[in-house]
Amino acid sequence: MANPTGTIYLQANSGFVWTDGDIYQIPQADQQEGAAVGASFSGLGVDNQPHQILLNKIQLTHKNQVIDEANITLLQTFANLFTSSVGLNGYMKLGMQDAAKGQIAVIMQWGSISLIGLNGSALKNAVFSFNFPISFPNAIWMLLLYFQSNAVTGELALDQAPLIIEAITPLQKQGNRIASDLAFIPGARNDLDVAQSANDGLGLTGIGWLALGY
Repeated sequence: MANPTGTIYLQANSGFVWTDGDIYQIPQADQQEGAAVGASFSGLGVDNQPHQILLNKIQLTHKNQVIDEANITLLQTFANLFTSSVGLNGYMKLGMQDAAKGQIAVIMQWGSISLIGLNGSALKNAVFSFNFPISFPNAIWMLLLYFQSNAVTGELALDQAPLIIEAITPLQKQGNRIASDLAFIPGARNDLDVAQSANDGLGLTGIGWLALGY
């Protein structure tokens, strides 16, 4: 609004430090003193001092509000980096402040390739292709492989015929391949037990994998 009595406005003190109880009441019988040369409160006068303190407090509150709003926006953006889709095949995104790359989402993905119904010879010099639940936006760092089996009694599925599995490089952000082969052991049965159903207890059910990237 326009100043009804002149052109001089109170200016907020940018160095103001919050103090509780510093806005006081002017009693009816108190002196009346406006701004003038030699007036109290560095020339503001008694009448203007409470208004100056209020202005300082409002300015400080507003300055902190702007900072808080900016921080809240950053936190909301960072919180969006924490997402997941869990299950037998799934992924998890973890927001991080990387020392070199800045704010990134580290992604862990997992799943398996079913071997159920195959015979041992089908795993010799075989290549299995698979996709991640989601593509890595930037890069994939590692792909770890492991065997899955439902054999719980007798010989282990790989006891007589070790199966070698390798991740084919270079690793891709989507659409990778795993190679498998049988290692021949002299004098051993050299046969591979592969499950024909998920719960038959006969042997291998799949090749599990775990991938990490961002």
